[in-house]
Amino acid sequence: MSDTIVRLETGQPPAQFDTAHLEGVNVFATVAERETQAALSTALNEIDGIVVEFAPFGMIPVAALKSHERAPDAFFFEARDQDQAANWIQAIRAAPGGYYRHLVVLMPSPTKTATIELLQAGADDVMSTRPDSMEITRTLVRAKAVTKEFLASRGSESPEDLDTRLIVFIHAAGGQGATTLAVNTAVQLQSRIKDGRGGACLIDLDLQFGDVHLHLDLSHHSRLLDVLKAPERLDRRMLDDLMISAPNGLKVLTTPETPLPLDALSQETIERILSLARRRYRYVVVDMPAALARWTETTLHKADHIFLVTEVNVPAIRAARRLLETIRDERVTRAPITVIANRYSSKVEFNRLPIQQAARALDREINVVMPNDYRLVMESLDQGVPVSTLRPQSKLSQAIAEILDTVIGAQRPAKGRGSFVASLARLGRK
Repeated sequence: MSDTIVRLETGQPPAQFDTAHLEGVNVFATVAERETQAALSTALNEIDGIVVEFAPFGMIPVAALKSHERAPDAFFFEARDQDQAANWIQAIRAAPGGYYRHLVVLMPSPTKTATIELLQAGADDVMSTRPDSMEITRTLVRAKAVTKEFLASRGSESPEDLDTRLIVFIHAAGGQGATTLAVNTAVQLQSRIKDGRGGACLIDLDLQFGDVHLHLDLSHHSRLLDVLKAPERLDRRMLDDLMISAPNGLKVLTTPETPLPLDALSQETIERILSLARRRYRYVVVDMPAALARWTETTLHKADHIFLVTEVNVPAIRAARRLLETIRDERVTRAPITVIANRYSSKVEFNRLPIQQAARALDREINVVMPNDYRLVMESLDQGVPVSTLRPQSKLSQAIAEILDTVIGAQRPAKGRGSFVASLARLGRK
């Protein structure tokens, strides 16, 4: 076969296959060995009605997908070993639309252990480089079902129309108000989804003192302990069962009722939770604990945007600087970090530390300044109703809306330059 895109005209399937429901399924593949391409071509050729394309021979999976004109129902790619396959899965899932692709890994004689670990890493199926038509038919049936569900629930013609966003809130000390901002950000993102495409979810990773459920008046906790007892069982259906519905439709993964040690969750489990969430929801908002855990790096590495929340006082700024230095020195993430100065008064005489001085102490620009509305936040907590629901026109709600507009790109008319958060953010840049 040539090194250009190759189309296969599929023939009649063997009698044991009923593939009428696969009519029009689009398959795209890239391989590294000509023997693999020949074997895969032979197996695909036995399935009637599907459309098959091969990328130029030897092209790496990420580049192949970028060159492909349309989103395939299933993408087959060959990897020489488990590590290479895992790296490519991560890169594909991180690309726009990548969390909705049906990924099939081809490896020479994959072991049971390697198969399980690659499935946990985000693959939908793992096959040998000599697959048969029965194996492929089964995975294409699953791919078609996922595509059908995606189109029905999101009203989108292509996964590329929806880019998922993983938004992480971090803080270096307790009591900074990060949870309040995370909850209200998730609530506002859910309320903005008017087209039926996707949804928003909120994940509380403060395993010891998480209180997201109190902000939303949720009466019970997620069964996160089920995941800890059997992490290998975690899949999309199990994650859906773990989620609790908030009044506006927001899905929430709360912490267990009994505090757990931070290392109760492994890096692999956290990666699996986040990967599954991104495949299910348009926006994933994560509220992190103040302490560092082994899986902190995993979460920050996967983030699309990070909000560091701090109050403007000497202890808080020092702690925030140490956290920023740790992230920088360890090269934890490439995601943009927005520093939020929380509970900052518009009246200068009420602020012990000027915002400009705080920025110099951080050695970093303070991007956003949130107004101090203590009474409203306490009212929100007492009622278990988010500020964005309780007082949608308040300065605090509007300030949260503005950071979503400017940082995340959510669709909403921009406020004028005279707004509270805009004017104070300009102060921070002086």
